[in-house]
Amino acid sequence: MAAKTLTLVRWEWFKLRKRWMPWILIIIALLFSQLAVWGPFIAYQQEKNRQTLTIFAGGPGAGRERMVTIDCRAVLAGDAAGLPAGADPVALAAHQEDCRQLEGQRATALEQMKRIFTLPVSIAQALAIAEGFGVILVAIMTASSIGSEYGWGTLRTVLVRGTGRWAYLASKLVVIATGGLLLMVAVALAAIVSSLITGSLAGFDQSISGIKFVGDMALDIGRAWFALWPFIALATLFSLAARSAAAGMAGAIGYYFGEAIATGILSGLFEWFQGVSDYFIVRNTSAWMQSLRLSEGEAGRVVVMNLGFGNFPSELHAFLVLAGYVLVMGGVAFWLFQRRDVTSGGGG
Repeated sequence: MAAKTLTLVRWEWFKLRKRWMPWILIIIALLFSQLAVWGPFIAYQQEKNRQTLTIFAGGPGAGRERMVTIDCRAVLAGDAAGLPAGADPVALAAHQEDCRQLEGQRATALEQMKRIFTLPVSIAQALAIAEGFGVILVAIMTASSIGSEYGWGTLRTVLVRGTGRWAYLASKLVVIATGGLLLMVAVALAAIVSSLITGSLAGFDQSISGIKFVGDMALDIGRAWFALWPFIALATLFSLAARSAAAGMAGAIGYYFGEAIATGILSGLFEWFQGVSDYFIVRNTSAWMQSLRLSEGEAGRVVVMNLGFGNFPSELHAFLVLAGYVLVMGGVAFWLFQRRDVTSGGGG
């Protein structure tokens, strides 16, 4: 059976890489993941080059009846020309203090921005974005790969040739899961290249050597990859239950957004719902992605959306819940595929 499954895996991989849709979706995911690097870099450059400060007229102790803009670089140099037109030059000293406070705040903000678009945090941020888009990608690919066989009427033809049902379904899932892993590897490598470029443009030296760096990156790639599994299982179950690719896509993607909306609303209305939401797929996926770190301390933690209110479930809790969903939905999908008769056509 293992040899037959391996043969089917090679055949499914050949079919997948010959289709345009996977490559288009992968390119889109890679482009979106680049926002994790280039977005903060652009914000860093804009903040670094900003010369003006908007404050209340007359400084902190004045009436605050209107807003004015001052040129901090000129003011700190003692040049009253940096003050707005009509301003009292006596106020120069007060505005200098405002600008000193701004420079301190700006230095902190710039350091935080720098950490986001430089290694190693940029990899975690890119993986977080790719995982969010990857959920949609794997749902589409899973439903298309499995559900389309019903619509084309090819499933019955394949199975009557002696292909085992479990081997056939397993080969499709192995190929889809492998594709998800390769996507995360590509996202991480692209983030490294972009981080080296942006770091060089900003004048920072970065190092990507060392066993710890490689090990942390591999661990974070694995974490982001595992976060896709429940949605592969969900799309598989919907596709097989409805014998339709469209139903598989709509079911998995609809659940993803539906849970996000429902959890946010119901957690705000009912305090007890917070505990219930801690056992939902999307919320535990967010909790699991929160464990992406790639550096010491809070500055290295990846930014993910907290669906609902309160703290995320623990990392172990999220892993067990997600693994449970994968096993249960995967088991039901295999059982359903094994027991249900296959017609010659239908579905869509």
